[in-house]
Amino acid sequence: MNCKKTNTNFIDAIEKTLSNDEQEAFEQHIASCQTCSKSFQKVKEVYQSINAEVEEYAPNPLLAQKIWDRLSSKQNAESTIIPFTSRAVGSLAAAGIALGIVIGTLLNTSSATVSPNEEQWTQLAEDYFPSDMFSPYDELQHND
Repeated sequence: MNCKKTNTNFIDAIEKTLSNDEQEAFEQHIASCQTCSKSFQKVKEVYQSINAEVEEYAPNPLLAQKIWDRLSSKQNAESTIIPFTSRAVGSLAAAGIALGIVIGTLLNTSSATVSPNEEQWTQLAEDYFPSDMFSPYDELQHND
């Protein structure tokens, strides 16, 4: 067994999940390779300290019962709420749409409804083509 294969089998060797042949090859490589042996010892120490901490903390046997009781009480509290029927939801949606149409119609101040009078057109033409500066009709009058 090479170093790479040995390193990938550290956890399996600690948990004793390797086959007999793999375990024997692993142990032979650890005995012959000082680098892998040191690495394996470090991994083994970390693994053992983690297991010791996990065993130190036992779950509270009443925790599951407390959680179940709390969920049950919330479920009972929620069941007292009267749910909306589909008919009520549909009616509310239709009323909302109708109200939106009415408000939109009342607030609409479209420029299409306002027609400019003759004075506004004259002012606009005067702004873009001032008559005192240039008049296209002057050219026609001079050519006669």
